[in-house]
Amino acid sequence: RWARELFGVSSGLIARALWCFCPNVLAWGSTITPDLGAASFGIAAAYAFWNWLRAPSWTSAAIAGAATGLAELTKSTWIMLFALWPVYWAVWRFTLSRSCSAKPSCRQLAFVLLLALYLMNLGYGFERSFQRLVQFEFISRTLGGPNAHEVPGNRFRESWLGEIPVPLPADYVHGIDVQKYDFEKGKWSYLRGEHRHGGWHHYYLYALAVKTPLGTLALFLMAVFLMVGNSNYRASLRDEAVLLVPALAVLLLVSSQTGFSRYLRYALPALPFLFIFAGRVGRAFEFNMH
Repeated sequence: RWARELFGVSSGLIARALWCFCPNVLAWGSTITPDLGAASFGIAAAYAFWNWLRAPSWTSAAIAGAATGLAELTKSTWIMLFALWPVYWAVWRFTLSRSCSAKPSCRQLAFVLLLALYLMNLGYGFERSFQRLVQFEFISRTLGGPNAHEVPGNRFRESWLGEIPVPLPADYVHGIDVQKYDFEKGKWSYLRGEHRHGGWHHYYLYALAVKTPLGTLALFLMAVFLMVGNSNYRASLRDEAVLLVPALAVLLLVSSQTGFSRYLRYALPALPFLFIFAGRVGRAFEFNMH
């Protein structure tokens, strides 16, 4: 639907086919891991937020907030949306012409973020929500201090930051801490004949290159060339940013964690955005029909 609204019916069909027949989607969709759910709810949240930016109303804001909250419950990767959405709002609002009356308001943005935050806490039954930061015991060095691997600690204990209530369920915060601990400790990883303790920055890009069908890669490369070389295959800069930035953010996030490199599933939330991007190739059929 998003691809159809950006580039036409044929583009929507191509994006849908890429999703439905992607071997990585089919493979990981049959497991109990949360990554494909995160991909599905992440694209839904971005689409709902894009719809709100284009046609702001309290109804579209409520849909965007609900979709964002559900995405947050799938996997902590999407906590980045709380930073991305205000940036999108600011860019969108201040690049619209002054004569445009339908500008997304600050109040509605706050409503989107607060509703998403409420649903996150609701999903955890509000268990120890808004606990002060100083009350946590962390096992990662990032949050617990240099000796946290041996003795749990809290690097914010002597700081004014420690008195701030964390507007998240305690288990959600602990989950981020445990994941960071795993990356700090490191694990054995394998890539192209090399087995080592730790990972590689390029692991997920390489894995996507070798585990994605050649036809899909060809469509993506065609989409890049068409977007650069022909304005008929480009959406507005604002629309392109809303589509591409979440995918790039996911890939940068997973590639930056080099304590170990395993499982292409960590990069799955980027795929729906890339499929829509590739779907623009279908505009060629739209032109031929006319």
